Amino acid sequence: MKSRYIIPAFALMLSLSTMAQKDQLKALEKATKNYETTAVKNALAAAEAVIASAPDAEKAHFYFLKGNALLELSNHNVESGNNLILAAKSYQDLIALEKSMGKSKYTSQAEASLATVRDNLVNSAIADNKADKYKEGTEKLYQAYRISPKDTVYLYYAANGAIRTKDYDTAIEYLKQLKDLNYTGKATEYFATDKATKAETSFGTKAERDLYIKAGTHEKPREEKVPSVRGEVYRNYSILLAEKGQVDKALLEIQAARKLYPNDMDFVLIEADFYSRKGDVENYVRIIKEASDKNPKDADLVYNLGVAYTKMNNEVEATKYFKKTIEMKPDYVNAYINLANFKIDEQSRIFEEMNSLGNSSAENKKYNELMDKKNKLLEEALPYLETALTYKPNNLDILTLMTQIYPTLGMDDKYKETKAKIESIKAQ
Repeated sequence: MKSRYIIPAFALMLSLSTMAQKDQLKALEKATKNYETTAVKNALAAAEAVIASAPDAEKAHFYFLKGNALLELSNHNVESGNNLILAAKSYQDLIALEKSMGKSKYTSQAEASLATVRDNLVNSAIADNKADKYKEGTEKLYQAYRISPKDTVYLYYAANGAIRTKDYDTAIEYLKQLKDLNYTGKATEYFATDKATKAETSFGTKAERDLYIKAGTHEKPREEKVPSVRGEVYRNYSILLAEKGQVDKALLEIQAARKLYPNDMDFVLIEADFYSRKGDVENYVRIIKEASDKNPKDADLVYNLGVAYTKMNNEVEATKYFKKTIEMKPDYVNAYINLANFKIDEQSRIFEEMNSLGNSSAENKKYNELMDKKNKLLEEALPYLETALTYKPNNLDILTLMTQIYPTLGMDDKYKETKAKIESIKAQ
């Protein structure tokens, strides 16, 4: 007896549920049109609560209304950035759902609204950057890119924003996407001057700019070529990989970049740096020599060869390159310091040998010989430091080294004078 009432009752429940869904959607649409923040939030929550079991057509309508409501909340500065992102997702869910249904009742309106959301996200990101809110701006630019994947420039700006906030994991992700897209950023920008304000205006296309010129509101049209940033993408990507400890992977990326840009010396030096990080001094020297051969007047490259040979404990070769650096660039202070340090390090080894001697007459004689040799080395080191000091008179590293030498050589007045100078500099 009861069974014959089951289907009608069930059907009645479905009917009531459908009516409730439609009522909530109507309420949400009305609340959005007659905007009041609390009313929109409440209507959105109520509609969301009943939509799960709705047919696809009702869900599509809900996604459309939800996107509109979130966009309106954003327009009224209610969690503006977050609601823009949520609105974009709702419109995208709608478009995907209608595509699966083979229908497009709300799709064209949603696409237009997505363009608005994208523009609002970009404008909001610009405002965030001006307010030093770089993290927020970066997320908005990335979401703008997701809405409009053809606008890869937003992904490029988002990657730079992530670098600026030191969010290297995110930056690596975005830079890899740019690299895989073969992003170059090459473009032509179009400008004209507003006759009324005298301010220069940027236009998206030549046709748009020319319309304003033809209308007579603008004058002085000009164009500017934006150079490729593909090399920059490779550079930043490889450097960040290395910073995150992925040096082998970074090395492969920079080697790929060098094939694309064989004459870019930055890539040569970055590759050398990666070998240095790996402790592969031989390959480091090989790359730096390659760079030096291409740029024989580059004192930095010659100096780096000196540093490399120092790491290889080849003092003879290192000395040769440091002296060559000074010949090329007499004010290269670090080259003087390194040459002085060779002398200081050698006298330290002699000093250790002196301390190991006993008190026999032979050992006392040896001690005196070593003392003379040690002092001579310090006398040879001092001119390097004094010359370096003429170029950087307040360099504390140089002054400190000199205070270690003066007492040993009995130059007490010089020691006191230099010590007083150090204290004076530190007090500033």
